[in-house]
Amino acid sequence: MADNPNTPGDEAAAPAASEAATSRFGWLRKLKPGVRGWVVVVVVASVAIHAGFVVYSHWPAAPAARPATEIPLGKYCFAMTSAAGSPLPKAEFSLYVTILSGLEEMGREKIDTHRFRIQQGVEQLLRKVHPGDFDDPTLGDLKNQLREVVDAAMQLRAVGDVVITDLRVTGGSPPAAGSPSSKTAHGAAPQPAEVSAGY
Repeated sequence: MADNPNTPGDEAAAPAASEAATSRFGWLRKLKPGVRGWVVVVVVASVAIHAGFVVYSHWPAAPAARPATEIPLGKYCFAMTSAAGSPLPKAEFSLYVTILSGLEEMGREKIDTHRFRIQQGVEQLLRKVHPGDFDDPTLGDLKNQLREVVDAAMQLRAVGDVVITDLRVTGGSPPAAGSPSSKTAHGAAPQPAEVSAGY
């Protein structure tokens, strides 16, 4: 004779589990249908909000926006006149520097605190340059001199690169430094450059 799959013990356990589930959620059945719907909505919304918070808190953070790598130092205008008063080429440009890796924060602070000292140093340098310094397509010599001036003003060797943009040379082609065309007809050197700066 085959065993009965529903033994008396199992039959007694099933009603007990059913009664436990009914007693646990019985309060929900006692509510009015409209209120019951709102309770379900609130519970589901609460679960969804908590799940969203957990996902958001474990989501990888977006990288912080990095400040611009080129720091503006202003716009400069370089103009010379010959001893006879005739104008020589004029150059206008914007000046930027980049800071060496690992010194960015300190370099930016130094530039902010010594901005006027840097401007003064650049202006003094530009009064000494010759129009021919703008002949070099890469402006390598002028950039090296500007790097030294900015580093000295900051009292920190932090400048990685000097960037010159918006360069406009007007008034003819600049003569090379030391060439006969950089002298006046009487052999006198050109007058000191007029330099202006702005931010």
